[in-house]
Amino acid sequence: MAKKQVEEKVETSPSEDDRRSLANGKIKLLSSKRVLEIIDATYPTLWAWVREGHFPKPRALGPNQKRGKLFWLEHEVAEWTLSRKPRLFASKPDHKSQKKQRAA
Repeated sequence: MAKKQVEEKVETSPSEDDRRSLANGKIKLLSSKRVLEIIDATYPTLWAWVREGHFPKPRALGPNQKRGKLFWLEHEVAEWTLSRKPRLFASKPDHKSQKKQRAA
């Protein structure tokens, strides 16, 4: 029995809303350098996250889509950033109140 290969269809063309927003100057493009500054990660980490599907994929601009300059949509990077869970820190003990309790 031959296995059928299922390919996931990936939407590569921008939506009509994205096209209008880009034409109106509402969509901002971020270079990889700027993305790395925002997410505070290294270049290899960024690409590992993209390959693993943990970070939005970049868009290639220019006549040759395979070798064009890569940019990310600012709103996608912002959405990804906001989707991260806040880091929780243990509360620091109040040393002054502990000293008072010991003295009592």
